[in-house]
Amino acid sequence: QQPPSLPPSLAPSPPSARPPPLPSMPATSISQQPPSIPPPPPSSFSLPPSTSQLLLPPPQQLPSLPHSPLSPSPSPPLPLLPPSPTPEQPSSLSPLSIPLLPPSTPAPLPTQQPLSLPLSPLPPSMISTPSPQLPPSPLIPSPSMPPPSQLPIPTSPNAPAPSQPIQSPLLIDGPAWTIVAVDEPAAIQLSGQNIADGDVILWKDMSSSSCSDGAAADVSLVNSQSVLSTFQNTGIKQLCYKQMNAQASTVESFLFFPLVRVAVMRVDSVLPFGTAVGCVSVLHIAGEGFDLLGADTPTVSCIFGSSYSTIATIINGSMISCPTPVTDSSSTMSVHIEVGSIASILALRSFSVYDALSDVVASVAPAAGPYNLAGPIHMVGSFNDFGTPACRFGEFSSLAASLDPSGTELVCQKPAFPDSHREQTGSYPISFAANGQCFADTGKFFFTYNAQVGQGLLRGAPASSALLLPITGFGFPVSGLSGGKCAFTSRSASDAFRVETELVLASSTLVSCWTPASGLPRQYDVTVLLNGVDPLPVGIHGSPQFTEYDVASVRLHAVSPVAGPVEDSNRITLYGANFADFGAGQLVVRAG
Repeated sequence: QQPPSLPPSLAPSPPSARPPPLPSMPATSISQQPPSIPPPPPSSFSLPPSTSQLLLPPPQQLPSLPHSPLSPSPSPPLPLLPPSPTPEQPSSLSPLSIPLLPPSTPAPLPTQQPLSLPLSPLPPSMISTPSPQLPPSPLIPSPSMPPPSQLPIPTSPNAPAPSQPIQSPLLIDGPAWTIVAVDEPAAIQLSGQNIADGDVILWKDMSSSSCSDGAAADVSLVNSQSVLSTFQNTGIKQLCYKQMNAQASTVESFLFFPLVRVAVMRVDSVLPFGTAVGCVSVLHIAGEGFDLLGADTPTVSCIFGSSYSTIATIINGSMISCPTPVTDSSSTMSVHIEVGSIASILALRSFSVYDALSDVVASVAPAAGPYNLAGPIHMVGSFNDFGTPACRFGEFSSLAASLDPSGTELVCQKPAFPDSHREQTGSYPISFAANGQCFADTGKFFFTYNAQVGQGLLRGAPASSALLLPITGFGFPVSGLSGGKCAFTSRSASDAFRVETELVLASSTLVSCWTPASGLPRQYDVTVLLNGVDPLPVGIHGSPQFTEYDVASVRLHAVSPVAGPVEDSNRITLYGANFADFGAGQLVVRAG
């Protein structure tokens, strides 16, 4: 049977114009069974099912290789070669002639009958010894190549081979802020990726610009994405992180995460550390680092025990204030500083709520004083101390107060009252506050006066006899005052003698003091202490002066005249030694 004739455009070329012989293909390159789908047009390309996922570049990008019988050729189509000879097939082959249809009208192939193709022998010029087997093209799969999913990814010829699998980079994105207290261990939970146990953490001060600037740092280890750190000084700390597979001996292996920060604060004191039942007090918490968060600072609160919370105010970096809650019974509780939801710092372990009526004053000394003079007031009784004890005299609070360790002796500094109280002399109720804010009445009073000393009416007396020395003045309190004294101080620079004697109130303009009767002649400056403590101011005459003399030193030598009429008054002159003028009407001559 003769094969059908081919069109001139598809006719075989003369032997001299034909391309070199092609290598022999495996027997599987042409199937004897018809495909289940119509063949593609001559210009298309199809792959076996096992390579259907292999993406090929356009034909113009393919390397210059001998055309495979399965790949399209830009030159006129060549006759297809039959399968390689098998034991059942002779080695002499005939040319295979297949009529090709135009691309627009592909001829359907039978689906049930075996494909029967007429074969004709090839001319001797087309038969040659097969050339050596070429290596399989990377673009054309062969039975010995792995599936495309296992093929290596092409890389640059100069790229080094990876030494280990590619991992995601280290990333730590939180927490942005953590607040801790100095010397208190704090567990900080990190967030991010590739955080592993055993990794090393450095906390660098805010002044550090990198992890390797040589500044001191606090070192910690990662455990379950958490790090337990303790800080010895206040300030802002920034995170430096080193993975455990980095070089352990170099700080250059640390990565700097400046937006993961720790604010380290310190609480030094809380005053007062108690408040009275039913009283609101303001606590002042002293420390350092309270303003480290700046504009990022959330609401700050004071937490009392587990039941009470009040809003705090940051006065500056070293002071926080917050009011206490109102409670109806005595108790003890802790105080924490809560900074938003970031942290809660212990400020005081034991804060007391006490009964203000438990403070008792038994005595006050002095019980009176000049209205415009500040001075210490001593009280004896039973007192509590919650850090800042204080007294109040009417509406005026003490400048300072101190309590002895036994809690029985209290000293309060009375302030000087303003001049508006010059004429409002009298009694002022005394109140006491164990915390300096919650005052309670003590049932005691302090008396004020506005007095001044004029002059003494007696300027001398025998050193052997105690006499009442009258002193004039004004503003002396007539009643309600006890414990007044007069102080006699020697005027000699070489004599430090000083004695105090009892003062007797006669009126608002006159007081009297008993003279010292020291037994030795002296000259004194006299000071009036209406309250026994504070000297009164003096007028234009200055401090009263008083002289004690030795009466035995007074001598009388002669009298002139020595006689006179009985019925007449006579002026006589006395002559002697150590006479002295101690005031008008004070010198008395007694005869008989």
